[in-house]
Amino acid sequence: DGSSTQVWTKGDGSESKPYLIENEQQFANFQKSVSGGESYAGKFFRLTANLDFSGKTMYPVGFYGKYSESDVNYDISKLFLGTFDGNYKTVDNLNIIPDPDKSEFSEVGGMGLFAAGLNGTVVRNLILGSKTSVNAPAWNFTAGIMGMGEGVVIENCEFAGSVTGGSMNTAGIIGEASADSRIRGCIFSGNVKGNSYTGGIAGDIYNSSCDNCLSTGTTDGNQGYWVAGIIGWAERSTVSNCLAVGKVLGPVGSSLLPGISPICAELEKSTATNCYYVKELTGCDPLRTQAGVTAKSEAEVKAAEMVSTLNGNTAEGAWTA
Repeated sequence: DGSSTQVWTKGDGSESKPYLIENEQQFANFQKSVSGGESYAGKFFRLTANLDFSGKTMYPVGFYGKYSESDVNYDISKLFLGTFDGNYKTVDNLNIIPDPDKSEFSEVGGMGLFAAGLNGTVVRNLILGSKTSVNAPAWNFTAGIMGMGEGVVIENCEFAGSVTGGSMNTAGIIGEASADSRIRGCIFSGNVKGNSYTGGIAGDIYNSSCDNCLSTGTTDGNQGYWVAGIIGWAERSTVSNCLAVGKVLGPVGSSLLPGISPICAELEKSTATNCYYVKELTGCDPLRTQAGVTAKSEAEVKAAEMVSTLNGNTAEGAWTA
């Protein structure tokens, strides 16, 4: 909440000696610094301890401010452009809300722990706990980890808290990913409530990839469309080796306006490969047959061979028992 910040003292920002975030005050300083205009482009950070913010309120790390006025394009964004390694630590008891001074940018969006990211932004190995909330009912592009990203990498992150977004692009991990963004190895285990383009992992992705992701939480699209356990809408993208077992809520939809779906509501010029869901748990099937999306029973998902099934032909072996 800005009442207490502390400058980190360890590391030089290099990949071998990243800046170390050791407590809540140092993370608050990180948020304040990025939102003030320091991008830390090419710099590295690592979290060294679990952080408990005791229910305090914080604005997102950074601010997305691209807009047009009288045919002139402006960009007043202040974004983190480095690498943040959560080191598999948990950030919890934190309430993330929009800065009221930025309310005119609610349609432009960018709400989450990180408001947005661009080429060079990497967030990995970070867990946001069950008592973390992102509350932005008037904002588009709202998610747990990052509101929107162009050419970003988000990997091995989990969001277990709650997200409340606006009319478009709400998700557990990233609201919108574009420009060859890569979302991989992420878990959504919390609650998301949005409208159109709502997903457990991403609201929508364009020219990007999502692989080895798991949705066990509840995705609620309210009365919106393009709502799914993994991705609401995918365009010119790939979705692979994903599993959805969390509840998906919203309208059934039609061929014109697809509603709820377990993996992805709309695969426009996109491909799904080796993706699975449990209808008894998601509460839905795809509106129409989707190649690469297969229903499994709960017993089949719990069986030992499901691990090798999800890993498919990949050598990395992202899935384990």
